[in-house]
Amino acid sequence: MSNGTTSHRQRMQHAFVERFNGRLRDECLNERLSTSYRQARNSIEEWGIDYNPVS
Repeated sequence: MSNGTTSHRQRMQHAFVERFNGRLRDECLNERLSTSYRQARNSIEEWGIDYNPVS
């Protein structure tokens, strides 16, 4: 049972996810028109590779 409070770690994780979602929307989804689910997934995958390159 929860008393309705959240820990500092949970709030920080939530902020990180919201920031990432905003960046994904701004840099990827708003700039590319997708006509299908598959095309949207491919665009997101390409953006993810560019956003987070493996060194």
